[in-house]
Amino acid sequence: MKDQIVPPNKEGKKLDLEHSLQLDMPDEAKNLFNLAKTRLLHPSGWKELCGGLSANFTLTDQRGMNKAGPAEKSDYMRIDIPAPGNKEGDGYDWVEIEEKVEATNENENSESIAITLRPAGNPTNDHATTAHFFEDKATSTFLIKRTGSEVKATYSGRNETINNNTGNAIDNIRNSVVAAAAKVGVSAGQWERLIQAFLKKDDKNRNFHKIISLF
Repeated sequence: MKDQIVPPNKEGKKLDLEHSLQLDMPDEAKNLFNLAKTRLLHPSGWKELCGGLSANFTLTDQRGMNKAGPAEKSDYMRIDIPAPGNKEGDGYDWVEIEEKVEATNENENSESIAITLRPAGNPTNDHATTAHFFEDKATSTFLIKRTGSEVKATYSGRNETINNNTGNAIDNIRNSVVAAAAKVGVSAGQWERLIQAFLKKDDKNRNFHKIISLF
């Protein structure tokens, strides 16, 4: 599935991260896969999973209104990063869920789910300008896959180019600074913590479940 859903990197930076766990029994792996899937599809709880200085993600519909999960194709995410916001996004960065793909292969005893995010305009206004520090060429793909007793989570960033031609000088500077920090590894740390959190075997994070139940 990864080769099918992750775009080729034609321009800018790319990033690949992976975390996996080997369980004792296939049934344990199936349970963990389902738990990881729930975590993946409820981005409003990602900050609680990551902890620390993580960005805050909120799942919204196509009008920018908060919505309950699970996330679906064409939904949006409103992202509040620990840095100054941009004017076009009303203080937030925005991405759209461009793809959501699930697959099962009985011959390989495997199942997988993936979502791809792409920088987007602010759905709460009529502006077409990308409200994100990366241009809309960039994508972020999260993949959860179980094969037998192994469960794997991956992150794939592609075509990460700075969005510094917005028509707003302050946003251009802000996007350049934030994107530069992302390129030197700030965002990599967040994605690494997130994919590891997807695969935590325990399900004792009460705050995560409390947060996702609010929407």
